[in-house]
Amino acid sequence: MVSHTLGARTIRTGSLDHAERLRSDRIPVLLFQFALPSVVALLVHALYNIVDRIVVGQGVGPAGLAALALVFPVMLIQFGFCHLIGGGSAALISIRLGEKRSDRAEGVLGNAVLLTAMVAFILPTLVLFNIDRILDLFATAGELRPFAREYMEIIFFGTPIMMTGFVLSYLIRAEGSPTTSMQMIILGAVLNIILDPIMVFGLGWGVRGVAIATVLAQSGSAIWGVCFYARRKSVLRFRLKNLRPKRSILGRIMAIGMAPFMMNLAAGIQNGLLNRQLQIYGGADAVAAMGIIYVAMSIVMLSVFGIADGAQPIIGFNYGARQFGRVRETLKIAIFAATAVTFFLWGVIELFPHAVVWPFCSRNQTMLNDAAKYLRLFMILTPVIGVQIIGARYFQAVGKAAASTFLALLRQCFLFIPILFLLPSWFGLIGVWIATPVADLLSMVITVLWLRYETRELDQADRRKSLEEPAVDEPPDWSI
Repeated sequence: MVSHTLGARTIRTGSLDHAERLRSDRIPVLLFQFALPSVVALLVHALYNIVDRIVVGQGVGPAGLAALALVFPVMLIQFGFCHLIGGGSAALISIRLGEKRSDRAEGVLGNAVLLTAMVAFILPTLVLFNIDRILDLFATAGELRPFAREYMEIIFFGTPIMMTGFVLSYLIRAEGSPTTSMQMIILGAVLNIILDPIMVFGLGWGVRGVAIATVLAQSGSAIWGVCFYARRKSVLRFRLKNLRPKRSILGRIMAIGMAPFMMNLAAGIQNGLLNRQLQIYGGADAVAAMGIIYVAMSIVMLSVFGIADGAQPIIGFNYGARQFGRVRETLKIAIFAATAVTFFLWGVIELFPHAVVWPFCSRNQTMLNDAAKYLRLFMILTPVIGVQIIGARYFQAVGKAAASTFLALLRQCFLFIPILFLLPSWFGLIGVWIATPVADLLSMVITVLWLRYETRELDQADRRKSLEEPAVDEPPDWSI
């Protein structure tokens, strides 16, 4: 057993201290080691939606698929709060560890747990008491409403469980244990795969059974994360004294986490408006097709998010340590990796669209053909999204909350919403389907220009450091 010192206390590890790895290992190797578990974990997590929709599509039919698609925007807001707390606290922990301030990193950990408990109580209370208003807002009526209602009720009742597992996975990865984070998410996905068919085909509980299976599966992930800290295997320790709310910590968590929160909030608004436009121009069948397309899109997006999650602690740590050359290198490699992955997945989707949608609607030939056609349109510019996502996550990792939030909103609100209402007036239903790729292209161009300016700033900061001049762009001392 080897002893290492981090901050104010000594940590014993069986391998090279993770802080030393973040400081000195080759960036490509380091990014691969951190991103791979995150990508695997998120793709496995995507199995929740994939299996849910396959089982609903085969066991309930198009009405069930459309109901899940209509509820999905509200669930994105739920996930937004997970990203707000998990993403904000993880970035701040990485920066603090880079600055060798482990005690302050533990303060972030404690306040993140406190904030999670508060939101996990308030959010489901607000949603469950206003569920009919929410369903009216998303124009959920007819045979779709009972399915959507029972699914929402159960999913939001399980919010405390879901948020616990999700936030802890962020915190565990931030302190240098990406494999453990991956394992807890895999456990939940495996449980979901087992429970879904039992609930729907075995017990005949339909959409309600899918929701129950999801909550039970998420319980497994949450328990794993709690045990990780309870068994004291973590670098950071959970201490009761850190549960005292501190305005400076909570403010920084929410400021840094605001970008992914706004991204999910914007995605919820985006998908809600998209569903309304699809109902106007294509009816319930178009919404059901969108429910299938969400799955394909989620695989692409989560792959990129996994790379971004892997890059975040590397960027944050080295930014805190003022190793700006390593920050710049990580950013460039992450963008290259994200673009390569999205290009590959885009090729699979464009070449084999029927194979992608077949598991969800194999019994309905008309829906199969329509979903395949619309999938190719919707994903036509997929290779450009990696730059925008990595760019927004970079600014979050270095604590530049305003820039990160703007880039998060750029694609999904500032560009997408006007385009969504403009193009259908010219092209009808086709205009609805191509609104997303058009917004993707425009946001990518703006992000590239912003990142070029940022990398020049990093170059200048690196030169100032080498000349031992006062660093104007030195990361601020956010006192905790």
